[in-house]
Amino acid sequence: GGEESIGGSLTAEVTPQTVQAVVGTLVRPDSYSRSLRVESFWSGGSQSWNVQVWQKSGLTRIRMETEDGSQPVKLMQSGSGFVTVWQEGLIEDAVTYPGSDPELIDALQMLPTYENLLALDPAQIEAAGYVKLDGAWRIMATVREQPTGYRMGYYISIETGLLEAAERWDGDTLIYRMSAI
Repeated sequence: GGEESIGGSLTAEVTPQTVQAVVGTLVRPDSYSRSLRVESFWSGGSQSWNVQVWQKSGLTRIRMETEDGSQPVKLMQSGSGFVTVWQEGLIEDAVTYPGSDPELIDALQMLPTYENLLALDPAQIEAAGYVKLDGAWRIMATVREQPTGYRMGYYISIETGLLEAAERWDGDTLIYRMSAI
């Protein structure tokens, strides 16, 4: 928390009371591509996905594959009033959903967004501030999700406005992790 000097410039104060306002000012780039790793953990097991995202002028294309190859590669595309999902090599079996709801495409690729953070009751925000993660400064917020009681951590790039990492905890047990790679 508190006001920080990051990279030679003064940045906004980030506390549990101000983090939503600060994050609300961030702007994502119109075009970008990136690779993510998404992991789910449960008693006795886990699963990891490699996710590639390409975004340009409101159109998004996603490629998801399990790290161990145990599931078919999933492809998704959204924009211009649609979201289409299919398995690699099976475009004829594609399912198209009307609308271009960004939350749907994020849910299909198992990604939280910081819009989730912006929509929360501020009382759910337990901690906020700046942290150095993977060599770069991030805005961090930890929230208590309702009704599950899970603790969710968001790590947002101040340079790109993109969510760079997220973790979900059930008590002391990590159950979800996403990180840009």
